[in-house]
Amino acid sequence: MAERAAQRGADRGRPRRQGDRRVAARAGERAGAEVPGVEAAAVIVGLRRAADRPAPDGLCAVDAALEAHADQSRSLRSNSFTSMTDSTPSRAALVTGCSSGIGRATAERLAASGWTVYATARKPETLSALEARGCRTLALDVTDEGSMRAAVEAVEAEHGAVGVLVNNAGYSQSGAVETVPMDKVRAQFETNVFGLVRLCQLALPGMRRKRWGKIVNLSSMGGRFVFPGGGFYHATKYAVEAISDALRFEVKGFGVDVILIEPGLIKTAFGETASGGVAEAGAGQGDYAQFNAHVARATESAYEKGSPVGRLGGPPEAVAKAIEKALRAKRPRARYTVTPSAKLLIGQRALLPDRGWDAVMRSQFPQPGK
Repeated sequence: MAERAAQRGADRGRPRRQGDRRVAARAGERAGAEVPGVEAAAVIVGLRRAADRPAPDGLCAVDAALEAHADQSRSLRSNSFTSMTDSTPSRAALVTGCSSGIGRATAERLAASGWTVYATARKPETLSALEARGCRTLALDVTDEGSMRAAVEAVEAEHGAVGVLVNNAGYSQSGAVETVPMDKVRAQFETNVFGLVRLCQLALPGMRRKRWGKIVNLSSMGGRFVFPGGGFYHATKYAVEAISDALRFEVKGFGVDVILIEPGLIKTAFGETASGGVAEAGAGQGDYAQFNAHVARATESAYEKGSPVGRLGGPPEAVAKAIEKALRAKRPRARYTVTPSAKLLIGQRALLPDRGWDAVMRSQFPQPGK
């Protein structure tokens, strides 16, 4: 009789253990739905093993296992949810091209306004003055994928996302279209357009996670009209305008604003760089020699102190002020035009038909072939 009683006890235990396994399976499926990845697998395996162990003091083994994993599961779900939905805006501003001019002035102004500024340049040793003013400095070459990725990741590691991206790095490659070597053309677009686009692509995932961000793209009055001899530079700025217009619509629903800054003549070393680019285009040779030489002289003279055009220009600080204003605005405008020269010339071009604009240009530049 004792043997039969023991057998009956064992038979009664089997269904319970099988039932526990079924409950464990269902509980594991729920855990897999609520806890991501490897953690879910660990919970499921733990539940299944628990179902095969004797239940302590009449407590269902699955219930005991669920209790043991409850705190871990809640913690994992909480951390996962927080990482996906944390909407605290990042106060980190990443600014490119800070070695001089507009970039330097912008980094200084934003740092003084309370932003955590990451001032960048190809040569970080040129940024020591900004570091002394409270900026953090990073090496960043907008033509190098690894450099761009490392800069964005450095900001995200500390702040979760880039809060403000100021795409300022750029230069002007001047010269008649036929005379500019293609490697110079590609370099112009790599810096002024492709680097800008890639940084937007790298920074936007973090901004979307935060549901907040500001992208400030430095265009130019040259994105609204064209001077002879500046075809490739103007082409890059027209591209920045078009890309920014598209991007503004595409990311607005994620809480990200895209803002264009259109400076006129700004008193920096920009003019020297532009006139130097003409020499690289072969200014002294061929049918375009006189034209390219004139473009170089006109560019340099426009930036000279006291020049008629220069009086309608402004300092880099004027652009930095406009950028800060745009960042403070609850509903920033799509475009901010800076300096009287920009407002005057953009307005003039809008009023003139193409032939009228060409006539004005002929009064300012010698026409090749004549």
